[in-house]
Amino acid sequence: MWLEALLPIHRIVFDRGLGVTLAKVSGSLSKYILIILLVIATVSLLLIGGRMDKDASQTEIFLGDHDNHSSQETISGVDDCVGQEFACALQYQVSQVLGSQLDGPFTVIVYPAGYSYFVNYGPNSYYNRATLDLVDQLVVVDENGVGIMSGSSFSNLYQNILRNVEFKMSAADKDSINTTLARWNIRSQQVVTSYESEVGLITNDQIMQSSCFPPTKIGYVEHIIQTKYDGDPMKLPPTLAGLQSAYQEFLFIADTLKILTNRQINAKQQLTASIDHTVNPSAMNGGIQIEGSSYYVAYTGFPVVNEILSYLDDSSNELKVSWELNNLLQAQPAQSVDGSTVFLTSPDVISIVFEGNKSKSLQCWSGSASRIDVDIKYPGITIISARPAPLSVDLTAGWYSNDILTDVVQKTGTSETGFHLTGSQYSIDKLFGPGKKVAIVKTFVISREPTIQLTFYDADPSEVTSMFKEGELVKMQLAGVFYFGSTSGGLEVQKVDISESEQKQVIVKLGPPQKINGTIPPQYQTAYIIGGVIIYPPYVTLLPKTNSEGSKTEWSKIQNEEPQSLQMNFKRPFITS
Repeated sequence: MWLEALLPIHRIVFDRGLGVTLAKVSGSLSKYILIILLVIATVSLLLIGGRMDKDASQTEIFLGDHDNHSSQETISGVDDCVGQEFACALQYQVSQVLGSQLDGPFTVIVYPAGYSYFVNYGPNSYYNRATLDLVDQLVVVDENGVGIMSGSSFSNLYQNILRNVEFKMSAADKDSINTTLARWNIRSQQVVTSYESEVGLITNDQIMQSSCFPPTKIGYVEHIIQTKYDGDPMKLPPTLAGLQSAYQEFLFIADTLKILTNRQINAKQQLTASIDHTVNPSAMNGGIQIEGSSYYVAYTGFPVVNEILSYLDDSSNELKVSWELNNLLQAQPAQSVDGSTVFLTSPDVISIVFEGNKSKSLQCWSGSASRIDVDIKYPGITIISARPAPLSVDLTAGWYSNDILTDVVQKTGTSETGFHLTGSQYSIDKLFGPGKKVAIVKTFVISREPTIQLTFYDADPSEVTSMFKEGELVKMQLAGVFYFGSTSGGLEVQKVDISESEQKQVIVKLGPPQKINGTIPPQYQTAYIIGGVIIYPPYVTLLPKTNSEGSKTEWSKIQNEEPQSLQMNFKRPFITS
């Protein structure tokens, strides 16, 4: 009954406001009950109004075709979204600047330490260990398509894989060897019989005195024909026609047997040499010198340092990426990268670190700006390519064998002759193929440390200038992944301009420090890594084909030779403003 009495009052208050005359309320309720009910009605109105305001504010925040989700739903995955948009923008800009000059698809790569571009340094032209440690690293591609240098060594993984590889002969090849060996034994006896019939019996004394090898009757006949007739049965006199015929057939079968047995011997030598040259690089096996008595596994194809410097110092070789943040006063600012579709982001998507301060979002340093434009320029775009030195045919130099890995991928799990992965430490499915563990960067795209321009709109100039002081160093981070200022010790606040335009712009320009205390040794000088071309050794591609068991996916080789090194012979990119 009390609820029925409440409903008329609530309707009156809601429809006509708090100024309604209480005398119109029917029923004999006490004054105190009426006061309590009025308080309840007022609270109800405030709650309804609050929900309406919240819905309206959320509608203003969401731009474009975004659905009206909750705040928690919107913020989750924000960094991933920003990372994807920024990586896509970089990929597009690189494709516009470099086009077909790259030797494969470009991937954005994150490595704050940078690229040590003095590949060789000092009077002895030692190779730079920092450079080699980088090009020898495995790379991991995350869910956003961004490459992350793993810190793990490719050559170390390679030699560990090879320690779990074994060369196996198929049953058919084993049968072929056994059959050929049986034929060889028969022909050997025929040669000995013909010799003893046409020349004379072979005694043990003759065998011992000749020092033939092997010390057998067939070894003795081989020794006589080799020393007296240059190993050529056609030079035997007509009186030895039977021996001549038998020995010719013997040589043919012996050559066939040698080919079959040498395949296994050569394979084991190839495997041993590849492991040894990887574990123990030296001047004797093609290793490259990094200091007096230390050598590193060889990588080939590096441009000369002067050529690298000429490209890095060419400011006309540049690319630019811009993004815009709006509605900064809202809990979820809107963002657009290079004119992409507007999407929501978290306030701390861009963080700034000042000397002596903790990392804070750009919004905290913005002077209550309503909008911020961020323009990043990458000057001195340069391509550097390097490859693992291939193991030479004579097994004396190099270390990487594409043939071994190709066999491992194609033959493991089959009964075919070739190199097979054994044991349980590694598996083909986890090691090889796009997105798997064996992945390296064959070509890097680098630049000088990027320069950044921040434009604050409707900001309090005094707040911005109090934080961004000319000459101070800052570092910037985007989406928790992309770092700026890491290769130069920070970005210097080079200039702060205040515009008295309608939107009161404050423009802050950041760049590498113009003055550096002391001299940085060449081997420690680094360039910014934008990305590169990632490959997945060996140089094969998957085909959806099954083997005789009908279950295993096989691989098909797409090139037989080791890839040729990419030299920096491309034309300078033509940049338009």
